[in-house]
Amino acid sequence: MGIANFVFRQAAIYTWRGRIPTRVGCESLHLQVSLRTTCPATARRLAGILTHESDEVFEAMALDGLSKEAARQWLEQVVQDEIARIERRKRAQADSHEKGYARKNADADRAMGHALRLLARDGVSAELGHEEKNELISEGVPETAFEQIEDYLAQAAGEVFSAAVERKIQDTITAITGETSASATGSSMPGPSIFAVARQPT
Repeated sequence: MGIANFVFRQAAIYTWRGRIPTRVGCESLHLQVSLRTTCPATARRLAGILTHESDEVFEAMALDGLSKEAARQWLEQVVQDEIARIERRKRAQADSHEKGYARKNADADRAMGHALRLLARDGVSAELGHEEKNELISEGVPETAFEQIEDYLAQAAGEVFSAAVERKIQDTITAITGETSASATGSSMPGPSIFAVARQPT
């Protein structure tokens, strides 16, 4: 069994591979991105983020004509940004003498990882219900972590709906393609915007 959905190893490096939805109309069946890590824990974290982010990428491919190569570059940038953030946190931990600092951040990382996994599976409507709590408990997650996981779920849902995230995705598409995304700018072209789709309940 793999360490996470859509993840496999090529030599020592983990790779994420997502199936491109048929609505995109792409000749290729999959979109593949290197996770640039040999660490299983880091790979699981990155895979959850990419699976969540890929929903927006596939919508941009379907509605805006974003190419497969541009989509791959988009997700590669997501990986690069998250790895840089992880490295910054590691350096901060190394420089800090606060008792329990590293442990607190490790606990926060685990809580975020669980939240990202739920988001990848259930979309932005993911919530920590009775069934999900029992599932986490069976995996050894303490109940004291539930509040933090719920906070991350609420934060992620809020980010998806925020204007700042719309602008970030618009900037990413523009940087990759050199063109303005019709769906992200709300033009009069047919079809719902990627954010209108994201807001629909799953």
